[in-house]
Amino acid sequence: MVNNADKKNIPLRVTGGNVFQTTSPVSAGTRFKMSIENATECYIYVFGLDTNNTTYVLFPYMKSGETVSKHSPYCGITGYRLFPKAQSMEADNIGNKDYIAIVVSKDELDYNAINSAITGSNRSDFAGRVNAALQGILIPSARYTNTNDGRIYFKVNTNSNKAVACVVAIDKR
Repeated sequence: MVNNADKKNIPLRVTGGNVFQTTSPVSAGTRFKMSIENATECYIYVFGLDTNNTTYVLFPYMKSGETVSKHSPYCGITGYRLFPKAQSMEADNIGNKDYIAIVVSKDELDYNAINSAITGSNRSDFAGRVNAALQGILIPSARYTNTNDGRIYFKVNTNSNKAVACVVAIDKR
C-alpha cells in the first residue's frame, strides 16, 4: 500500500497465516493505492469489508450502475504497477479498522461470485470468510511474510490450485 500524499509505503506486518496489519494507524481520509510487483502473469482482485458487514469489490473498480468493469484485473506483463490508475482507496472515518482482501490468481475469476460468497459466509471474521469463499482454489503451500520495508510477500509452489489471498487490517486513528 502506497500513501498518495508522500508516495511512501504504508508498512504492514504479518500477524498470522495470510493476515497482515498496518504497523501503525493511518489517519482517516488517507488515500492510497496498491503497489504490485509480479513475477508471472496473474489476475488481481481487491475486496473490502463494509461497515454493515457485507463486502464489495474494490478492484476491478466499477462505477455505480455499471455491470461490467472498464478496468482489467489482468497483469500479463511482469514487473511493478501502482493501481487503481485513475482512482484511489481511502481509509474512511467510520470505526477504528478497515479490512481489504487481495486475491491473486493465475486464472481469471468471477469476482462478483467470490464477493457474494465472502458476504454470504457464516464465518464471523473477515479473513475466515475470505478463506472459506476461496477454499477450493487457494494454494495451501503459500508462504506469507512481510519484507523489511513492510510490503506483503508470498511465495507458492505450483500445484493444481490457482489462487492466494491476503487480508489486510488497516488500523485507523
